Amino acid sequence: MNNRNRWANKLILDPACEEIFIDNHLQAGLMEFDIQLGGVSNLSKDYFVRRHQCKYHTLIYTREGQGLLSTESGEQQIGANSLLLLPAGSSFSYQLGKAHNNWKIIWYLIDDSCDWQWLKNKGICLTTNSHVDNIYYLSLSLYKETLASTPSSALLNLNAQLVVAYINRDLQLPENINTKKTAMIMFFQQLESRLQQPWTQPLLAKLAGYSPAQFNRLCLQQLATTPIKKLRQLRMQRAKALLKSSELNLTDIANAVGYNDVFNFSSAFKREVGIAPNQYRHT
Repeated sequence: MNNRNRWANKLILDPACEEIFIDNHLQAGLMEFDIQLGGVSNLSKDYFVRRHQCKYHTLIYTREGQGLLSTESGEQQIGANSLLLLPAGSSFSYQLGKAHNNWKIIWYLIDDSCDWQWLKNKGICLTTNSHVDNIYYLSLSLYKETLASTPSSALLNLNAQLVVAYINRDLQLPENINTKKTAMIMFFQQLESRLQQPWTQPLLAKLAGYSPAQFNRLCLQQLATTPIKKLRQLRMQRAKALLKSSELNLTDIANAVGYNDVFNFSSAFKREVGIAPNQYRHT
């Protein structure tokens, strides 16, 4: 059997297994940090995952029970209060421990982006971890906020940021890693409390400590958008929340998100969201 067939992708998930998914389609805020998907799983009976040269970095925190890891180097038990790193490009399988009928884990799939490529240097590693409960409750909080009738973008961003902070600490983030993307994300998170101000690109650049050209270039590099487009996205997210959660008229909402003209606000909203503000309010 060749190596590829040996590690051919496979998934076995018994109906008794219970999983919740922290999906970026729910606007959990993790995409800003190149995290594609996360989840909290209570695994029972048959559970088996095999990946060949996985394109994501896979992180698995074990809260209770025991799993079994198989790699080209052999088998290894995955015990409680542990963190398993499976870097992108590696082949592996993991399953419910043979002597156990329950395995409770928290997991995240991370892009092999510039900010996370340092994980490849660590290789496959399994370490004890005393913060599993912290990542567990943070993940549940993030998931529950995505399900709220009017999710708070501030809470989603804060929880996502804390999840990433724990992951970085648990994996011993190198001190010399490029943190420009994280700094840019945090800059715009702080800007959310001041969306009503008449921001221009030069003013944003000055606040961030760059020339307008430098700030535009950094924003394109780290967030794949311009500062003004990012600002407009934040304003429209706030406007959508106000339209759904308040009875403010369009003029007041426009002023609250930095537009002194309701026509300009309505035009910008329709370009960004695809429908007019009043139509969105009643959907």
